[in-house]
Amino acid sequence: MSNKNNLIALIEQLPEEKILEATALLQQLLEKQDEDAAAPNQLDPLDAFMAVIVQSMTNAMYDLSTDARRKEEKVMANRFEAYRKKLSEGWQVYQGRK
Repeated sequence: MSNKNNLIALIEQLPEEKILEATALLQQLLEKQDEDAAAPNQLDPLDAFMAVIVQSMTNAMYDLSTDARRKEEKVMANRFEAYRKKLSEGWQVYQGRK
């Protein structure tokens, strides 16, 4: 027997005056589940702002690293690349904890 059939069987066992209350409570639960399901798709404004900042900084570090390599400044190029990787890794850790 499915969960739906089990639920219907339980509701049918209730006294008539409790059936309306039970269906109203079930409807509220379904609405709350719908709201909860829609919530993760919405980006938090702070997270969206941080994502833009991290992306911009990562791009800037890449550009600086590439520019330093062209000028044959290997130490600076390696530093910028290391900072870019740390920034990316930190962002991934932050995203994983949410």
